[in-house]
Amino acid sequence: SRFADRISALRLETRHDDNREYYGLQADYVKRLSSSWSALFKDSLRYESPNTGNDLMDNTLTLGLAHRPRRDNQKNGVFFYQNKEKRGGSNGDCSTHILSTHQNYEVRDDVLVSGRLGGKVEDCNGSKSDATILDGRITWDITKRLDVDVHGGVLGTNGLKEKNYSVGLGANYLIRENLRAGIGYNIKGFKDDDLDPDSYNDKGVYFGLKYKFDENGLNWLTGEK
Repeated sequence: SRFADRISALRLETRHDDNREYYGLQADYVKRLSSSWSALFKDSLRYESPNTGNDLMDNTLTLGLAHRPRRDNQKNGVFFYQNKEKRGGSNGDCSTHILSTHQNYEVRDDVLVSGRLGGKVEDCNGSKSDATILDGRITWDITKRLDVDVHGGVLGTNGLKEKNYSVGLGANYLIRENLRAGIGYNIKGFKDDDLDPDSYNDKGVYFGLKYKFDENGLNWLTGEK
């Protein structure tokens, strides 16, 4: 649907083949709250019924706030809460709660400092665990579209009793407004699919796309420019 200050979308899909039946439902809603703040709601539900093995149903709920002042965008950030519920499948039942924030500060026109703090608690088949991530990067603009960065992070688990670290370099290219493609290499690293879904802290070479969320973040769903 089309409104001046909001965007909403609903998608339903199903697939049937020789190995499984699949059903998916996704709802998206973005609303501009003010000239500086926007809110996001997203829910994704899927159900799979394979010919062999257990049926799988999972649901991911995401609630977000984005702060991007229109007049002075020197500092911006996003805040997310996510709940993942999985039932059945090969891994059994899992419930995960995630809180995270990503913050950016423009030191000067060609230097950007970014940071992320996030945490999760998870219960899989009665076994509970937790993790906390803190990472940051400094980015220098080489041209209007190309930049390079140095970055590092730490992942703490088991009540921060166990820690893993990451250190690396990267380069990024601006494809279009708010959409950036990147490549990098981490000398050392760690992996967590919930807190670092793009594997930017994973050891070795990585590729990724970064999208800066605002109230226009889902315009492509409605065909608006």
